[in-house]
Amino acid sequence: MYILIVILVIAGSGSGSAQVSRDEQAVRKVLNRELKGALTGNPEQVLSCYADDYVGYMAWTDSLSVSQLLTVGNRIIADPEDWTIFISSPQELKEYSARFRGGPERMAKYKKKYPGAAHSNEIRSVTLKGDHAIAVSKHWTTIPNPAKQQKLRWEMRTVWMIDKINGQWKISRAISGVVRAQ
Repeated sequence: MYILIVILVIAGSGSGSAQVSRDEQAVRKVLNRELKGALTGNPEQVLSCYADDYVGYMAWTDSLSVSQLLTVGNRIIADPEDWTIFISSPQELKEYSARFRGGPERMAKYKKKYPGAAHSNEIRSVTLKGDHAIAVSKHWTTIPNPAKQQKLRWEMRTVWMIDKINGQWKISRAISGVVRAQ
């Protein structure tokens, strides 16, 4: 009988922790809507996920030299001293969102050029405190390399700051390219 009670207590205590709060579900919904809008070429959907005063940071730029990179195994981390701001106004956010309009066509051409190429996104974590959340997403692309009979994989992480504004969760800040790996 004692063992049965212990099992029931453990089972009952674990069931509550596995549930995702409504706020976490709402944060994940906003991020999934943004990511889906980007993949399906819907700039209006992308734009609807952001706060009016959104600021976007980039941890990776093409101008970084190899000496400015920190490496850990196959992970490449851009030195935070070299990060930059790439969106700092509503107009820049509109321009950024508009770039996704031709995304599906570009991806179709890419897949035609590299049969078997694939791209995906995954929300890795969400942490909430009051009306604020921080989340990490992983984005990756795989490309077959028939010459070497292998697939090349490129991935990166984005850190998102999401705030509840007038009752709605909106992306207020993000740092893209925090970690890249090949």
